[in-house]
Amino acid sequence: FGARDNKTFYAVNTADGSLKWSKTLEGSEAFVSSSPTVSGSVVYVGAHNGSLYALNTSDGSQVWTPYATSAGSSGIYNLSTPIIESGKIYFSYANSAVVALDQTTGSKLWEKALAGSNSSANATKILLDAPSSTLYAGGVDRVYALDITQNGNFKWSQAASGVLESGFALWQGILVGGSRNNIVYAWNATSGTELWQYSVKGQPGTPFLWE
Repeated sequence: FGARDNKTFYAVNTADGSLKWSKTLEGSEAFVSSSPTVSGSVVYVGAHNGSLYALNTSDGSQVWTPYATSAGSSGIYNLSTPIIESGKIYFSYANSAVVALDQTTGSKLWEKALAGSNSSANATKILLDAPSSTLYAGGVDRVYALDITQNGNFKWSQAASGVLESGFALWQGILVGGSRNNIVYAWNATSGTELWQYSVKGQPGTPFLWE
């Protein structure tokens, strides 16, 4: 699955590269802005207009009405790559909020605002640790741990410098992420206590942890 900047989403046969189907996403500014996520027979993808689309993997037909966040009306766009877990869809959008939807219907279960406003229009990436029911999200000058069993209520939040939009990695209770201010951070994943920080030459990408 992939897209171009003309609002068209494509499904390509991996065996020979032939086109299986294409779908023009409805709505203005519906340019794909996140990597798609596939679960069962549905592919989920976010667009520049602040909406999340659910399409049938076999023919591209719409599964449910696209969910429109308030980002589209505020002029701040882009969604993170959706995460699917136990019948729910989780994603963030660039107005600094995390949303949970019902996977079957597309209806909103909860939305949790994060402090600040991400003026860059880039959605901060999220990480879900299903065993602990914790979703980690980056905001403006702060990192958050949300309890997905309690409508996204904060387990903890910790100050940091800059927009934490690089993404996260989790290993043995240590959460690592980077900020637009060229800093890589490590926190205790349970308490949020900062363990260390390291300045790098340029904005860090998504971290990868290896023992």
